[in-house]
Amino acid sequence: MGSISVGITQVLTTILGVSLIDRFGRRPLLLISATGTCVCCATIGLSFFLKDLQFSDKFTPALALSGLLVYFFAFGLGMGALPGIISLEVY
Repeated sequence: MGSISVGITQVLTTILGVSLIDRFGRRPLLLISATGTCVCCATIGLSFFLKDLQFSDKFTPALALSGLLVYFFAFGLGMGALPGIISLEVY
């Protein structure tokens, strides 16, 4: 179930990111995407830290999965599609 949700998230956000380039611009999308991926990496790290402390057996996997899904959403929004487009335009 996690793999399917990650795949669906990646496809939909890449399409959304490419369609939002002209509306918002490249720089804001890259900044939002980089901030989102950074926050989500910290969230995933926090979930593993809490699992190490044996905080909650039901809360930490949900935190890790939600952090991963939001990471792929943020990545697909800007960091996934934009560097390729920018390098093609420069070339």
